Amino acid sequence: MKILLVCSFFPPDNHVGANRWAIIASELHKNGHQLLILAAERRGRAKSHQSLGSPPLGIGIPQMRVFLPTRLSWERRAARVTRWLGSQARKQRNNAGSSEQHHSRSVECGISEGAVRKKPWCYPDHEASWRWATKAVSKSRSRIRDFSPDVIVATHPYLGCLRVGHTLSKELKIPWIADLRDPIHNDHQLKSKSLSLLLESDERILLSSASRVIAINEQLARMLLTDKVVDIVPQSYVPRKVHISNQSVAADRSNDVVRLLYTGSIQDECLYREFFDWILNAGSEMSSVRACSSLQIEYCGPHFNRIARYCSPLVERGIRLMSHGNLPHAKCLEMQEKADALVVFGWRNASGDCVMTGKLFDYMSAARPVIAIASKGTALAATVAETGIGVCIGTQDAMSKLLCGGASGLRKKLRAVALARQPDSCARYSPQRNAELYEAILADSVRISPTYAD
Repeated sequence: MKILLVCSFFPPDNHVGANRWAIIASELHKNGHQLLILAAERRGRAKSHQSLGSPPLGIGIPQMRVFLPTRLSWERRAARVTRWLGSQARKQRNNAGSSEQHHSRSVECGISEGAVRKKPWCYPDHEASWRWATKAVSKSRSRIRDFSPDVIVATHPYLGCLRVGHTLSKELKIPWIADLRDPIHNDHQLKSKSLSLLLESDERILLSSASRVIAINEQLARMLLTDKVVDIVPQSYVPRKVHISNQSVAADRSNDVVRLLYTGSIQDECLYREFFDWILNAGSEMSSVRACSSLQIEYCGPHFNRIARYCSPLVERGIRLMSHGNLPHAKCLEMQEKADALVVFGWRNASGDCVMTGKLFDYMSAARPVIAIASKGTALAATVAETGIGVCIGTQDAMSKLLCGGASGLRKKLRAVALARQPDSCARYSPQRNAELYEAILADSVRISPTYAD
């Protein structure tokens, strides 16, 4: 089968989206499918991502790269469009007359009801990908026609990628599949009622024209504005040979320090504040001081400045917070295997329930116990519980309970977590299984004729 893959991230980009499709595309290619990749080019980003390494692809898949503007240009354009929509709304309210007491949501946002229902609008979404879609289709149309794909897989983020799938599917009269890793609304757009309404309209139109809709977890599937049954194809992890056993990590320590490691970026939306505050509050209790005094929290990544303010309060309780800097990806993987436990943060934003950080699957490959800072009911907590790879900490009491008992008690708990790992559940996230799921969806989609609104 010939598959056109439209994505914003693909190797050498180092990103969870690039990892997802590097793995699935590799497996599909191994199974005899032909792929052509249409991906975004990000000038100036290669240097900043170089130290993190690139996801292993190991195969040669033809690629087309089209430049995608920066976030700054998107934010400026978003502000301009928001102001324009506001002015249109005021004009329509004035024209409607002061006697009308109620206005439809579409009129309040300065757009007509017909436009909402019939075709997607051109507005600035994240990193101006909507505008990028027009350029990407124009530059790649000839090569895509020569390739003659049987089906199109368009991934989100960003919305422009879905627009490319929608447009090319209509031109070529072939089905397209919408693959979503994140919700279409982001926090910035949710602050604007006008942009939110446009997003809702475009989301319904784009997803309704797709032959199949895929999400990475059930929490995300429930957020999508579609009447279709949403298929679940989760993120994948690549098992690797672990050079140090679960039991020997703690036993081989020459000191009594328990090492907790976090690797990767730290965003403002991450629950890192809760993690450190809960540790500090647990350490302030006399019964927990001994437990905290044996902790060493280590960080590998570019954002130590976000957590550096916790150094002094932690030192007062005998806890060391240290940074190894922004190390190469291979070195981070090596350090993960040697840590006593690996820390992962959930998110506190509007889409926090469905966010699935890619580092969880690196951690899964390292076969070390995971401490997930996340609320119950989130996709992150559900995955950790299902696979048995770690514990989920969502409250101050849960953190205090984990830390009590001193270093020996904490080691015993982490050892018990390592032994509770569920290999069969972890296998649900293997590349081979996800490729099989995709192959079945692809085969079914080519038998379905795409339909479009007039």
